[in-house]
Amino acid sequence: MLRKRRWLFISASVFCILFISSCVALSLIAQSMEQPIDDAATIQQIDTVTRQNIVDTISLSGKLEPVERAELGFSVTSRVIEILVQPGSRVTEDQSLARLDTRDLELAVESARASLAQAQAELDSLRQGPTDEELAQARQSLTSAQSGVVQAQQSIAGSQLDQEQTLVDIRRQLEEAQNGIEQKRIGAQQQRDQLSIAKTTAEKTLDQRTELLVQAQDAYSTAKWELDYVERTGLAPESEGQPRESRIELNSFQRQEFTTQLTRSEHALRDAERAVEQALVAYEQAQRDEATQSQVIDLQLQADEEAYQQLEANLVLQLEPQELAQLDPEQAGLANAHARSAQLQQQSEQQNLATANTSLELAQSQYDRTAEGAAESSIAAAQAQLLQAEAQLAEAETRLSQATLQAPFDGIVIAVDKQTGETVTAEESIITLVRSDELLLIGDVGELDILDVKAGQSASVHVDVLPTTSMSGTLTHVSLAPIDIETVQPGTDTLDSASRYEVHVSIPNPDPEVRLGMVATAQIRLVREENALVLPLRAIHEKEGQFFVERLMDTDSNAIGEAFVTERVEVTVGYRTAEGIEILNGLEEGEQVVSQTLPSPTPTSIRADL
Repeated sequence: MLRKRRWLFISASVFCILFISSCVALSLIAQSMEQPIDDAATIQQIDTVTRQNIVDTISLSGKLEPVERAELGFSVTSRVIEILVQPGSRVTEDQSLARLDTRDLELAVESARASLAQAQAELDSLRQGPTDEELAQARQSLTSAQSGVVQAQQSIAGSQLDQEQTLVDIRRQLEEAQNGIEQKRIGAQQQRDQLSIAKTTAEKTLDQRTELLVQAQDAYSTAKWELDYVERTGLAPESEGQPRESRIELNSFQRQEFTTQLTRSEHALRDAERAVEQALVAYEQAQRDEATQSQVIDLQLQADEEAYQQLEANLVLQLEPQELAQLDPEQAGLANAHARSAQLQQQSEQQNLATANTSLELAQSQYDRTAEGAAESSIAAAQAQLLQAEAQLAEAETRLSQATLQAPFDGIVIAVDKQTGETVTAEESIITLVRSDELLLIGDVGELDILDVKAGQSASVHVDVLPTTSMSGTLTHVSLAPIDIETVQPGTDTLDSASRYEVHVSIPNPDPEVRLGMVATAQIRLVREENALVLPLRAIHEKEGQFFVERLMDTDSNAIGEAFVTERVEVTVGYRTAEGIEILNGLEEGEQVVSQTLPSPTPTSIRADL
């Protein structure tokens, strides 16, 4: 914010100085044009209307910046063991700037090489066929699968022994589940109460802020009516309906107070509207929370109750028929449930046996394949592993090569952010490098001049602290989008937003004494109008806002002391520069005018003094 204010102050000061200078210059020119010439005055010079390019010069200022800036860092994380440059060092392209500790990177390369060798060995092994060791492993897997089948068969026989312990566990789980459900019901009711309270509170807040909004709307309407009445009548609003002699006429400060009151009312209205919107969002959120969380609570309770019912069903499945008769008078139904439980248990054990048999078949198949040799698919998979190992080795070697930081171009080091022994992370900038063979001046041009500014135009650049130094530059960029700069209108406190456009001037091979950050000014010559009719400023006269010249009527007489005849011709002028002024209408190319004549509405005889 301080920077912006300082820029506003500087812009306003420059604008005021230029405005005052222009007014003084125009006043002096007008006085010189209107000054009458006495009868004794003689012609000092005769000027000819010629065609020229109207050339003007504009300037833009700014700080010198690098045309290219690189934040350099390593692509790996490690410890810095050597910094080879310091701020201010000049470096060339590919010059080493810093080095990392490469021990971990070298180990990674060795590990990748080992993985590559292993992948190559596995591929060679598959191509050569199974070894005695591989056949032994396949035979061992087959034996293990056969043991699994035997264990599954034994499990079916011993499942009855575990039924009693299962029954005890299920009853304990039932008791714990029932206690848990009761606790969750109590907690669920508390959560519902909290959600309801939150919704009620949000609704009350919405009502209160709505009422405040209505009050703010009334206050805004009243303030707007009063301001309209004051601007229309110049009287105090309380004078409405009173006799003319009793009405109170307001001064400018009092009228401004009504404008201020309307602004405050409008701000209060906007604040009230935002408060209502926020309260409405909070109320709608509370409604959604109540509905959503209540549904979640109900679903959780329902899931717990279903789990409890499942435990009860599991208990029934484990009970003996005589126990079922004690729990439920409908013995037939419970006996059927017990039968289903036994059937399910048997099915589970049979499924385990089937799984063991499947594993046995797979082990037998694997043994047969091993004995016969590797399949083409296995060789293809091994080849893929080999390619992956080669890629990992290439990546490790690349990371090792990146342990030395090199300059991407010729330049100057302007910052070194790390020291020897510190650890850097991947992509962390440690050295800042800028180009040394080219600088960039960034300034801005106003909307009145921007159409004449083109990329490729030349510019003369001067550094403020080196007044004898001049450099050549070229416009490389003219922005199409404006940047808004606020300036102060002369004689007022009103901020005026002027459209300005960013312009870049490239300065190749700058003077060795020039440094980054120095303030420089670029002078750009602009052709305002091509092949225009031009006269010197001294030939133009002005009176009461009308411009005229004394056109030479008789060009045959040119002897010293011989009289010439002139006539006053009104002209329309265009661009003005230090070299001349553009003639838009009233004269033709080649016509001659005199610089000083006696003001006369009729042709006048004067004498040449050439």
